[in-house]
Amino acid sequence: MNTLSKIDLCINADDYGFSTPISDGILEMMKQGLVSSTSVMVQNADDARMKLLSEKENISVGLHFNLASTKNNFTPFLNSPFKIAQQFYFKKLKLSTLEKELEAQYNQLKRTYSRPITHIDTHQHIHIIPKVAGLLNEFAKQHNIPYVRLGREISPDGGIKKWLFNNSASSLKNELPVFGLNIMGENFTSEKLKKQFQFLHANNVTKALWIVHPGYETTSVDFADSYNKQRVNEMQVLSELKDFIYLNARIVPLTKIYGS
Repeated sequence: MNTLSKIDLCINADDYGFSTPISDGILEMMKQGLVSSTSVMVQNADDARMKLLSEKENISVGLHFNLASTKNNFTPFLNSPFKIAQQFYFKKLKLSTLEKELEAQYNQLKRTYSRPITHIDTHQHIHIIPKVAGLLNEFAKQHNIPYVRLGREISPDGGIKKWLFNNSASSLKNELPVFGLNIMGENFTSEKLKKQFQFLHANNVTKALWIVHPGYETTSVDFADSYNKQRVNEMQVLSELKDFIYLNARIVPLTKIYGS
């Protein structure tokens, strides 16, 4: 891919605020110009890191709606769309309860972040559940939030996560292509990422959102994260591919490409 075919790419780091080391890793990626947007887990976010985030210009910031925390009204084990769907099915969870929690987390983000909130997405992609997707979409309209991550995963590989993401809430999808679900963990390699950019080029993609999960490793005994060590790998691979990414894309905030 040559410089004439660069795409406008927003690189969004999920999980800001999950822990201080994760926030610091994301801040480092912003410093390197490799992250242009982030989604905040408000329950654990400390005021100092939120102040630093508020000072960042040309960075899109949104709410990473999270039900898997001991600091809200939900069990930390309610951490997957399958478990939440089960709760809906057995009528143990009401949409109105989720709406109340969504409002609380949104208000907390507004209290700690001084710039406009640009988007909403969810931890563990729980909005592949159509009811949750609909809730987020309506909430965003009511609060003038420009973007809800309901796009289509565009990547060369298949898989259940991609299928679910692309086939849930089909009537609410945004036009902006999204990728990253299939490039996590052992798949977050230089080879996979180069293949992804080739795929974007072959499909004439001109703008897209890339979901990443960088961060320094959190060593606290009280911290539980199944993706803890892999975050460091994402930082390393992103840094190693910096020149390649710059050659193939213009890294821009979400506000520069959504709706344009």
